[in-house]
Amino acid sequence: MHFRGIATSEPTGSTTPTGIPDYETSGPEAGDVVLHGDKEFVWTGSAWELLGDEGSYALKTSTGTVISTVSFTANTLPQLSITSTTVSSVSVTPGSAASLSTTSISIPNVTQAGTPTTATVTAGILVITSGTATVLGTAISVTAVNSFTANTPTVVNATDVSVGSASGWNAGAVASFNSSTTSVVVP
Repeated sequence: MHFRGIATSEPTGSTTPTGIPDYETSGPEAGDVVLHGDKEFVWTGSAWELLGDEGSYALKTSTGTVISTVSFTANTLPQLSITSTTVSSVSVTPGSAASLSTTSISIPNVTQAGTPTTATVTAGILVITSGTATVLGTAISVTAVNSFTANTPTVVNATDVSVGSASGWNAGAVASFNSSTTSVVVP
């Protein structure tokens, strides 16, 4: 293999890359290596093949935090038992229960970061050491919150009400939302 230069266009198929002196007249030879951006290409004798891509691996130190566990407890509505003798006017606007919408998401789990391909030139000889690919384990399943709607209270408006007795008052419970996070490698 011999390094020929940095191309200004990405070599594909049998297309000669631009920006490399001598290629306009002589063309590539088998074993020629050219760079374009973060990619390395080698001429096989009939076509250009991708040899390495510096952007194809994830670093183990590149992490992010995602919500991995969600627990939700819906609210309960207030309750009251009323026994009345005379009611002139009562207006009740019912409340609503809280709601939660979620989606399960699968996140890639990088278990081992890859290594880059390296190239060195010693005494005019190009030595290319192939890197290793990123290893993915079993994907991590997390729950994403799409929407959360809080409850609304029940409203009671009354005028001229005579009540014989009222019992069984229960104020209800407020909805709760809890989550925990997990650190994952960002590809």
